[in-house]
Amino acid sequence: MAPFLVALALRLALAVAFPVRPVWDGVIYERAADAIARGEGYTRGSIDPDASDADEATAFYPVGFSAMIAPLRWVRAAPALDLVAQSCAGALIVIGAGLLGRRAGGARTGRRAAWLVALWPGGILLSASWLSEPFFALFVCAASLVIVYARRRHALRATALAALILGVGAYVRPTSIPMLALMTIGVALVSSRDVVGRARALVMHGAVAAIVVALVLAPWALRNASALDGAALTSTNGGANLLVGTRGEGGYATLEPDDDGDCGGLGEVARDRCLADLATARITEDPLAWLARGVLKITSTFGHESSPAQAWGEATQRAGVSGEAHALWALGIERAWWLVFLAGVIAGGVILARRSGDGRVKVALFAPLLGLAALHFVFLGGDRYHAPVVPLMAALCALAITAARRPAR
Repeated sequence: MAPFLVALALRLALAVAFPVRPVWDGVIYERAADAIARGEGYTRGSIDPDASDADEATAFYPVGFSAMIAPLRWVRAAPALDLVAQSCAGALIVIGAGLLGRRAGGARTGRRAAWLVALWPGGILLSASWLSEPFFALFVCAASLVIVYARRRHALRATALAALILGVGAYVRPTSIPMLALMTIGVALVSSRDVVGRARALVMHGAVAAIVVALVLAPWALRNASALDGAALTSTNGGANLLVGTRGEGGYATLEPDDDGDCGGLGEVARDRCLADLATARITEDPLAWLARGVLKITSTFGHESSPAQAWGEATQRAGVSGEAHALWALGIERAWWLVFLAGVIAGGVILARRSGDGRVKVALFAPLLGLAALHFVFLGGDRYHAPVVPLMAALCALAITAARRPAR
């Protein structure tokens, strides 16, 4: 309970001490939440209010986070309540990290994992934002907890529940789909010891996960099919992200109008597919360069942590409540913390991987990490994207700390 209360207090205190304004994707998420609350739906006006097609429907950005905070406008307390909700989400994942750590290495490991997330500088800073990472982290934590605490005979039920959680999470971040795919495969493989049993389990678990996700996403997919120029399961920015990942080092960037090629002027779904075709052509033209970019994307995603401090610094300066020194100190603390934390995560990962047994623990902690890594190897890289799996990483880091502090025999 103490880590949760400290985490909540730190996050709320930051929001009160340094009022912020939306920046980056948060600008779009807040506009979309306002429009949804007014009954205007999810339109292109959230991306560009001055655009000629501002009243047209969109699915470019995932709708989930905006839809979740939209009801807060009905009590006329936004944007203050937005940050309270973010702080609560950031504090709740502390509990999730603690429970995962307990399952991985016992009570002490659980407490250490909880404290690691409670005091995580990036998590504190993200709670003072309109970015969707704290909310999405809740879904990742919840799915992992379902897998790790389910009884063996209820493995199929656990897969269905994890699919439900991550299916809803796909409305916030489609990243949950590859996470679920690897989680489903992992649970199926550890649920049986013979080849035939594993093959049967793969079919059953895969079918159940696919059906649940299809049912969860069907309403939005049908909405997109009727409101847009084609079908889109969750969002229509996949082609743009794939194309961005073929340029430079594959890191986050904004596409300029000239980057569209012949895709300009197309409908949203058609443009997404056109950009994906452009990206595919670039990949096939020089696959070795694309593979090298994939490595750079992974290092960009996991090798450092800077975006929470950069976003917070920009948000506070835009609000006129802090100067450059605050942002630089936040960035320095965040990067230094991440270097030490990452070393512990790697050590903990090695310890867990070398253990015999603990199959479901390995699936719960490794599958989302590998799913995230695979997605960003293919698309684009950026350190902000690792935030939703930090609670899982904290369980691994805490496992390493516990092993290091265990008396030698």
